This record gives sequence, C-alpha cells and structure tokens, in this order.
Amino acid sequence: MPDPATNHQHAEAAEHAATEQALTKHGSADNATAERPLTERGNAGRSAVIDRLNALAADWSPIPSDSRPRVLILGGTSGARALAGSLPGFAVITSLAGRTSSPLLPAGDVRIGGFGGVEGLTGYLRAHRIDALVDATHPFAATISANAAQAASRAGVPLVVLRRPGWVEQPGDAWHHVRDLEEAAALLDGRRGSTARVFLTTGRQGIAAFADVDAWFLARSVEPPEPPMPHRLEVVLDRGPFTLEGERRLLDEHRIDVLISKDSGGPDAKLVAARERGLPVVMVDRPPAAATAHTVASVAEAVEQVHRLFRAGPNDR
Repeated sequence: MPDPATNHQHAEAAEHAATEQALTKHGSADNATAERPLTERGNAGRSAVIDRLNALAADWSPIPSDSRPRVLILGGTSGARALAGSLPGFAVITSLAGRTSSPLLPAGDVRIGGFGGVEGLTGYLRAHRIDALVDATHPFAATISANAAQAASRAGVPLVVLRRPGWVEQPGDAWHHVRDLEEAAALLDGRRGSTARVFLTTGRQGIAAFADVDAWFLARSVEPPEPPMPHRLEVVLDRGPFTLEGERRLLDEHRIDVLISKDSGGPDAKLVAARERGLPVVMVDRPPAAATAHTVASVAEAVEQVHRLFRAGPNDR
C-alpha cells in the first residue's frame, strides 16, 4: 500500500476545494432539503453565510488532518466500540445508524446517520480518503453489510468484517429454528396462541412482527418501541450485558414459558436461564453474510487484520 503521508500530502488543498464546492451546492439548493443546521436555527435575520456553514457541517464528518491511515468502522455493537479503542496509530471514524437517542460512543471521531445506499457510501469512502473499511454491525444488519461489500469493491477499499460467532445449541436446549421474525410470529400464533407468555429479545424494531399475535409479551429494548405493537405488551428498558442471575429472576417473575431471540452470538445468559428451566426457544437464524476475504470473529483478530492490510502491498490485500 502506498505511504499514507504521500496519499495525503495535498489533503489541505483538496479539503478547501471540497468546502468551496459544497458551499456552492448548499447555496443554490432548496432550503427544505439542503439546510440541516447542527443547532436550532435562530431568528430569520441570521446571516445566510452562517446558515450555509451549518448545513455544510451537518453533511461532513470530521476528517483528520494528519497522515495516519484512515479506518471507517460501521458500528453500533460492543465489538465495534472495542475495536475503535484498539487501533492507536490510525485515524478512526465510527459510523452509527442513529437508531437510539443516547448511543454509547466509541473512541475517535463519530458520525451518525445513513449514507444513502451503496452510492452514498462509495462517495464517502472516496471523499474522505478512507484506507480500510470495517463492517462491525449487528449480524442482522443485512442491508448495510451488503452495501458495505459493494461500496468497498467500487471504491477499491479493503473490507474487514467483524462478526462474532453465532450460538450453538447445547444439550438440554429446545430450540425451534426459523428464518425470520414473521415465521417466528406464525409459529407462536399457531402452537400456543393466547396462553403463551413470551420473552421477546429481538430489539424494539422487531416487535412489530408480533403485533397481531394473541399472546402476552415481555419485550426488552434500550428505548421504547413504536407502534404497531402487540395488544398485551410489557416493556423493560435496559441495556446489556445481562447477568445470569438477572435473567433467571426476569423469567421467574414474569412466568415466561417461551423465549424468542435472534442468533446474535455473544453473551448467552438468557439462553442458559431458559435451558435450566426447560423453556422452548424460537431462534431466528442469521441472514446469509456477504462474501469477503477478510471475515474475523473477534476484536483481536480484527485489529490484526487491519494491521496486516497496511503491512501488505496493494496487490496483496
């Protein structure tokens, strides 16, 4: 790979040109879509120049001005946060989807919000001179993972996928594998109906799939879910990791008789507690992963892979 210092020797001039171009763009665009100030707009008499700069700042994440290799992490997971803090010597930018109002922020620079599909992410990789892309999103974030694979290929940026291993069924487990949440809802509705007391651990965005199921649900999420929702729903607002003793208590206090979960991998206290109680588990299998030459299962492996990319020549990546 070329010397990063050589790659960035004209960074200041390029950023100045990009700024001028973006200001021109925002100055001529429709105000309803072009102006997205970082802070609340003041009185109508505020200077148009300030408005333009606010809109520009909303569109452009911080770009490090040094010559360190630049790594973009698609985050939102504990692994992504750990990785961001484990890459000294690199200029790290973590991108978060913005689905929670108070996310746990990683080390380094952070941008929040989508890219606008494959084209938008490809443009970002090029405009911000990203040297390596790491997909450390949730195993069920299939769309952004597919976009990352395509954008990295188009931009000529090496891609590392950090994906922790899925759970493995153990002796004593009673798992029922399904392809998606809709199949899980149909299975629950057909087999147990209104008598079921369900612990739903699919995240708040997965609750809508069970809106028409006549059962009692306990759902756990970081923030309150939005409609549609099941008629009989109790929500526990909490953020993991969760302890085995806490999961045992939760199952017992709410008299849970079935657990529904996505195969996210990682800590499995809820599965252990369900196994101890002989509870059936409806397990949503992971979607197919995008093919990539650099898929790793741990933060340590991801750190090693990123370093290896910069030790190798451009033809070896």
